[in-house]
Amino acid sequence: MENFKLIISKLIIAIVIIATIVTCVGGIMYLWQHGHETISYQLFQGEPQPYTSFFGIWQSAFSFSAKGIMQLGLLLLVVGQAVRVLLTTWLFAKEKDYFFSFSSLFIFAVMMYSLFGYSL
Repeated sequence: MENFKLIISKLIIAIVIIATIVTCVGGIMYLWQHGHETISYQLFQGEPQPYTSFFGIWQSAFSFSAKGIMQLGLLLLVVGQAVRVLLTTWLFAKEKDYFFSFSSLFIFAVMMYSLFGYSL
């Protein structure tokens, strides 16, 4: 059991490192392309539609958009936590701790809804 917990922790560390690298690469690309521009703080502008949904982020990242790559790095952080919750659910089920297993499964369902529910 301890071995499985060690595997989960190493997987999360790997996902965080990969997400950090992806986000930094996107940030460097963005600064290289737009670092000279002046930003107006007079009017708030939210993120355009391609950067607010899972599939939009995926498409913009693989079209080598700097903002899309940064968003993909942040999305990897969220997906990493979803993987952790799913593996923890499986671990609780294996230990026959059904209360925490169902609680973790509910948390996983809420996370998946927050990722995919609004973009459907």
